[in-house]
Amino acid sequence: MKKLVPLFLIILAVVVSGCVQSPNNTTGNPTQSNALSIAGFNINPATTQSNQDVYLEVNVKNIGDQNAKDTKIRIYNPPFGQCVECWKIRNNNPSCSTLGNQWACLGDLHPKDVSAGIEGEEKTAYWNMRAPVVPSGSEMAYDFYARAYYGYETIATTQLVLINRAEENSNEKKPPKTQNSKGPIRFFVTTKSPIVVSSGQDMIRFCIKAKNIGKGTVYAEGTPADSIQSEDLNLIHVSIVFGGLDQVAEHNILLNQTYCTTFYPNTVSIRKTVPVTITGTYNYYEDTKTTAIVKSY
Repeated sequence: MKKLVPLFLIILAVVVSGCVQSPNNTTGNPTQSNALSIAGFNINPATTQSNQDVYLEVNVKNIGDQNAKDTKIRIYNPPFGQCVECWKIRNNNPSCSTLGNQWACLGDLHPKDVSAGIEGEEKTAYWNMRAPVVPSGSEMAYDFYARAYYGYETIATTQLVLINRAEENSNEKKPPKTQNSKGPIRFFVTTKSPIVVSSGQDMIRFCIKAKNIGKGTVYAEGTPADSIQSEDLNLIHVSIVFGGLDQVAEHNILLNQTYCTTFYPNTVSIRKTVPVTITGTYNYYEDTKTTAIVKSY
């Protein structure tokens, strides 16, 4: 039986995965790396009286260039329930009936469409809650956390140059430039190009790494958001297409670990350029925090 991830491991994964620097052999602005931005997390009123109603809103926006799929928001940390000291959730919208009232299900959020002049889609989840009863004459601060879950895809493209042995020049070899779509995951090719091909029967080794340059945590696609387990963390499903050669490699890979596959290049008379497309599909979550003050007079 799988074991649920201990809280300290999840926190550690967030810290480690969120602090990776982007190497120089990729294009794109790292500050625009996240696919789904938590644009706002507000409690109204932020300071309220004991046993009074408040509204909590979480606003998210797709700032990447792929669909943010099956987006869900969960609020957590203060005690929720019917006890006197608990926050009582009266309703949530849009509701997730199968997950409970601490969740809101927003569905897919579409990216911006430059040609149509449309910004990335933005949606809001909200909860109506009643503040707990606090002792007379006291003031208490409550930290609320919200976690946004969604499925995403990173598409990276590069080109490998294949040459015959007569054209070999060791000074020319270096990892090729890689163009990544916007998102928290970046792919980096570690195989150096040009690659010398002696015959069409040569097997070429192609290696990549995936890195998380966002602020959140990666977990395997298809994993339920309410049941993330240790073996699901930091997993990405990768499909590599070697264009013009009708060869595809698929595998589940771990972040920050080198993954290698092979392909057959066919005959190279002098020099040939092979386009390569890398598609990574994964789930992602990211946290944010806000604070409410409850007073009793």
